[in-house]
Amino acid sequence: MSLKLLLTCMACIGFSSAQANDLTTTKSKDYSSPIDGRKDIAQRKIPDVMKGNDLTRPFNQENSVLAYDVFLGNGDLERALQVARQAVQQMPKDSTWRRKLAQVAEWTQRPVVAGEQWRTLFQQGDRSADVVSAVIRLAAVLEDPSIALQAWVVRSKQTTLSDAQWKDIFDLYETTVEPAQGSRFFEQQFGQKKNPLLLEYAARLAENAGDDERAEFLYVQRSQFEPFSMDAVLHAVVLLIRRDHMREALTLMQTHEGRIATEATEFWRLLGQVAWELREYDAAQGAYQRYTQTPQATTADWSRLVFLARQKHPAQAAGLALDAYRRFDALDQLILGLGIYAEMGDFQAQARIFKSLDAQALLKAEQEVRFLQIRAQFYQRKKMPDLAWADLRRARQKSPDDTDIILASLWFLIDEVRTDDLSAALQQYAPRANKDPAYWLAYAAANQVLDRHREAVTWYAREIQRNPDDSLLLLNYADALERSQRAGMAERIRRHAWLRLKQKYPHPASFQNLGQNPELLALVRLSMLNQPGDPALQLVRQLASQMRGAPVGQTDDEQTIALVLGWAIGKEQFANARAWMWLRYTRQRQIPPPLWGDSQVALQLVETQAMDRLLTRNSTGLPIYNRYDTAYALGHAQQALDISFKGMSQQDSDEPLYDRFRQHAPLHANYIQLRVANESQGSLENQGVVLGSVERQGVQWEARWVPNPKLHVTVGWSRMGQSSDDPTLAPALPDSDRLDSIETRWLGQRGDSSLTLFRRHELQSYTGLRMSQTLQWGGRINLEAGLDYRADSAVSLPMQVYGYEHSLHASINYALGKREYLRIAPRATQYYTQNGDYLGRGHILDLEAGYRIRTEYPDWRVRAFSTHQHFFNDGSPDSSWTMLPQQVKDAIASRAIDPVAYFIPESGTTWGACLGMGENLAGQNLQTVYSRAWRPFLDFCVSHNSAGSDSHSGILGMAGSLTGEDHLSVQWQGSEGQVSGTSMSRSLAIRYRHYF
Repeated sequence: MSLKLLLTCMACIGFSSAQANDLTTTKSKDYSSPIDGRKDIAQRKIPDVMKGNDLTRPFNQENSVLAYDVFLGNGDLERALQVARQAVQQMPKDSTWRRKLAQVAEWTQRPVVAGEQWRTLFQQGDRSADVVSAVIRLAAVLEDPSIALQAWVVRSKQTTLSDAQWKDIFDLYETTVEPAQGSRFFEQQFGQKKNPLLLEYAARLAENAGDDERAEFLYVQRSQFEPFSMDAVLHAVVLLIRRDHMREALTLMQTHEGRIATEATEFWRLLGQVAWELREYDAAQGAYQRYTQTPQATTADWSRLVFLARQKHPAQAAGLALDAYRRFDALDQLILGLGIYAEMGDFQAQARIFKSLDAQALLKAEQEVRFLQIRAQFYQRKKMPDLAWADLRRARQKSPDDTDIILASLWFLIDEVRTDDLSAALQQYAPRANKDPAYWLAYAAANQVLDRHREAVTWYAREIQRNPDDSLLLLNYADALERSQRAGMAERIRRHAWLRLKQKYPHPASFQNLGQNPELLALVRLSMLNQPGDPALQLVRQLASQMRGAPVGQTDDEQTIALVLGWAIGKEQFANARAWMWLRYTRQRQIPPPLWGDSQVALQLVETQAMDRLLTRNSTGLPIYNRYDTAYALGHAQQALDISFKGMSQQDSDEPLYDRFRQHAPLHANYIQLRVANESQGSLENQGVVLGSVERQGVQWEARWVPNPKLHVTVGWSRMGQSSDDPTLAPALPDSDRLDSIETRWLGQRGDSSLTLFRRHELQSYTGLRMSQTLQWGGRINLEAGLDYRADSAVSLPMQVYGYEHSLHASINYALGKREYLRIAPRATQYYTQNGDYLGRGHILDLEAGYRIRTEYPDWRVRAFSTHQHFFNDGSPDSSWTMLPQQVKDAIASRAIDPVAYFIPESGTTWGACLGMGENLAGQNLQTVYSRAWRPFLDFCVSHNSAGSDSHSGILGMAGSLTGEDHLSVQWQGSEGQVSGTSMSRSLAIRYRHYF
């Protein structure tokens, strides 16, 4: 096959699904149409265009447009991107080229490049709808919220925005720390749109900017519009109180008193307090008669007021607590306010408070253990674990016997996976934990983090005796049991928890905000496990649909978001999982996704940069299985084996970890191997000459030496005895066929390279070589290429006896998913006799499509294949004439057969289907690699040849270990002729390998 055809085949694999459809349509076109003429022109002009990165050359607009269109039409997006990029360099003011570059950058998954082009178009004055939309969409990738704000301003003038979009603009102003500018913007938009929500946003931003007077004015103005907002009134009142405008606060509250519901306890308590402060006893009495008998403003009243406001308006309650701290220097009120903000997850408010404390106030606050604990939680949420741990240690020094502080320290170490400190803490407080039930749950979780699952089971069992009806506790207990190899008990406990939750929630009204109800969240998870079909799919679709319009940034929705992420990973929808993480974590929440989800998706999509980042920065935080798989996938085999060995030392019954170790450790171990085989190849007719059978029996030795994990050296020797009952083959068939070889293999991060030198002794002695290179390109494409020089030829029985071949071959494996794959393997071959006479050449193309019914052992797989062989008999066995049998010489002399056709078969096409099992055991082929347990493997195929013949073939075998450090494989293989020139064959091989 020509190089052009090979490159064309390889390019086809990179098409997207839409481009693949275009390609299917194109196959039916008449290639003599004018389009082909345009392609011919493009072929002449494209080289000039591709030199366009030389800015000293004149830029040819027509050639560039033509090249871009051709590349785009052929699906060659990378080269289309190159043309567009060069055009933009030459014509930076040309909006058309910049738009093309932006579009093709998005098609090739380069959001940063696309975002820069859309941003430039926007900055150059293009205010079209698609440019504005693109700038808004890609602003997060460019990390440029200011340009997103400018685009939103334009969008607000072009169309009517939804409440959710206004909320996005509000969040952007907070992100860019421009609350004053944002407040003026929303106030201006309110004047045009008359939407009270905009006025409320203007007030909130003014308050964040520290402009209390303006915020008060805006809140008061908002309170005058429908629908009525009690929040606006309360915000205004709190601001008035902060500015000591108590009279105005009372007047405002009395103005709206008639519109306040009786159950609005925080309003009436605040009205009573304000009225009391102003000595408005009638108003105070009317308010306090509902909730209190104390008509006096004290710190206790403030605490009570904070408590009442906290129920429905925690932000106002926290503000009041801080006001009490400022008024009375009451440290307990400062801690109360900080605690409320911590419960709300309002870390920006906490940060402002911490920053506002002067040195003296801070020194005083740090004497309180509760203050240190709250600040430690703040530091932990802000991803500053060292500062958090420092505060917790200071708190423990001040109160060494405080159970709350000790437990807070333990949970911090659990969350941050600080295994060394956690182990020391568990040992230090073990006597206390044995007596105090408050420690049991923390000790159970801590041992689970340390992979001490047996100890975790013991602590969970204690806690369950105290809370036997806690479904969430039962589920954690089941997880620990499963990791302790008690899967049956774990399954029974999960089912018990599931039944209890279903009984408690028979018909849940809504699955939105599941984080508010952990039990309901657990029910949904268990439902997905027990109903893996349509009900689970429908449930997740309902969740995702409800969350599209749900507010983000709330801790109540965090578990729900993680639930959908876990479902996508469990259903092998890894691309969707990556998109979900980007949308719900990176873009909307601006926080990193959970490590378990990020690592699993990176592994499945083979995102090497993400895997390296996770392994380098968050190694201790990764689950041990993810940590092992990530290290091994990156080529750090020794690190992965060390992780598994350490894990098995802590948990000797961890079967999944042990399975990884025993599958991968032998791949990097030295071994010696012995193989004995008996082969028989049946008779067939070739060019009118009936060839008899050939029997082969022999032995093979092989040894591998691994000087380092990336370099393998293998030495081999084999000797096969040969005999034949065919008078046309027996005279020329040597008694033995000996082969000596040495192979060097280099294992890279993205592929392997190998070089094999061999020496064959048969009719003639000659030396040959094999070279091969594999490359993992992204998460779906695996490329392989190789060169064989003087390799054995199996194209026909005479070629096996008399000849050898040179070949150049390649293969492209494309994984459509975890189960589906496509394979294309072209090969170009030249055939020679062992005397060196050129016989002819062949072009062979193998196509295969497969589906894995199961992805783990027993990994049943079905596949369909097609093999097209086209041979050219343009050589002659001149100097090899003497080694041919007399019967063949006579037939050639009488022109009964073609001398070259005797060696090289006729061209033809074969297609068929196969069923197999045993290809994938922990990611490797059972037929060739280590397996501790005895496991069978098989492969059965049926096929049809264009010559009109049907055939079948099969492989059946068993592999396993005898002593634990070895591997024994017994394999039987049989086939009929599948392509022209081959014959019936039977073989039985036994291979024993010992690792050391």
